[in-house]
Amino acid sequence: MPFSALNGYYDLVREQERTAEPRHAMTEERAERISRMLARLRKGDVISVVHYAHSAYVTTSGVVRQVDATFRTLELAGRGAAPGPRILFEDIWELDWQR
Repeated sequence: MPFSALNGYYDLVREQERTAEPRHAMTEERAERISRMLARLRKGDVISVVHYAHSAYVTTSGVVRQVDATFRTLELAGRGAAPGPRILFEDIWELDWQR
């Protein structure tokens, strides 16, 4: 691998090229449906979540590690000892169980 004097520069340039996507307005029906689904989630469930992160909607799949109603977060398991992604409830657009 060649030497890079500007560590992380090319990642930053690629990030700047990405077009920001505005956040969608959440309907009351969608919010209630997501809330019911979050209440049914259990540790070990395999899910797919569409959520708002870094000015765009992304899909994250994984195993549920914790659903924290107090801090309103959903945490997925990471690989090995590394922590997984933590997603705020208000950032969730779609939630589905994987089979």
